[in-house]
Amino acid sequence: MRYLVAFLILLLSCRPSHKIGDLVGVPKERPLEKTYWVLTELDGKPISTINEAKKLHVQFDPITKTASGFAGCNQFTGDYALEGKKLSLKNLASTRMFCQETMETETRYLHALTEIDSYKVEEHVLFLTKEDQQLAKFQADVKPTN
Repeated sequence: MRYLVAFLILLLSCRPSHKIGDLVGVPKERPLEKTYWVLTELDGKPISTINEAKKLHVQFDPITKTASGFAGCNQFTGDYALEGKKLSLKNLASTRMFCQETMETETRYLHALTEIDSYKVEEHVLFLTKEDQQLAKFQADVKPTN
């Protein structure tokens, strides 16, 4: 009986806790800004990355108010405006390389970024939307060091 009680106490103490994430520096919900967001869905379709070092991503810098990232072939940057849950990107510019295998996705991705009007973060997932329709979905990740 004593072992059963000890086992139950041990079992109950092992349940997941968001406080553990806070203690090691991983918050329950990631902020929009200063997070490395990796694209996982575009127009409701999953995005797969051929090269793990070249994930399609976006980051929002709160100091310069610029969004920057990688769209599959080219780097991009632009200004963003943030007011509550309203988000818009303006003056988006990118490098001009041509990559046959990724150009369709890149074009769709950059177009979606210019169309968004709001965002939502749920834990470690970012949703970019236009008129409540999801255009892109991202997962918080660790920025590669290359």
